Amino acid sequence: MQRQKIKKDTEGTYILCNNGRTICKRYVVVKKCITCGKSLYFRRYQKIPQHILCKEHRSGKYSVNWKGGRVVTFHGYVLLHKPNHWSSNSQGYVKEHRYIIEKKICRKLKFREKVHHINGNKQDNSMENLELCKNERTHRQRHLKKRKCEYVGCNRIHYGKGFCQMHYQRYRLNILKEEK
Repeated sequence: MQRQKIKKDTEGTYILCNNGRTICKRYVVVKKCITCGKSLYFRRYQKIPQHILCKEHRSGKYSVNWKGGRVVTFHGYVLLHKPNHWSSNSQGYVKEHRYIIEKKICRKLKFREKVHHINGNKQDNSMENLELCKNERTHRQRHLKKRKCEYVGCNRIHYGKGFCQMHYQRYRLNILKEEK
């Protein structure tokens, strides 16, 4: 925590901390931020970090854990650090595929518009692999087109267990016969 407010004392011997307590100046060490030169106050018994940075310079690209502003989520999407972007989340990240499409069409994407990855790889955000869908329904249809019946010679859309509706019913009947 930064201790910026200095109590106006006749001798100038006390410092007012964030918690409202006054501490004798002889128990405080004053260090400066290595980036901007802002004064930071530490108690003498506190462990003082080797590289002293103020709050503004400990986050984002100044952070020790900075990896260039690209993060892969648990679901496999790539996020970019764009804190001033209109659709960034609370940490300042935007989904890369949405950002690329916005730059390509030169407008903001509407909330209902979805971006489809043609080859199914969520981390492949090249323009050739991205397709803009006007809503969730058209996006789902793109996924259904990829899934064809696994029965030889059948080109119908996938229904369940890798088969179209007709072949799925045959598959279930065969399983029921085998169980008896």
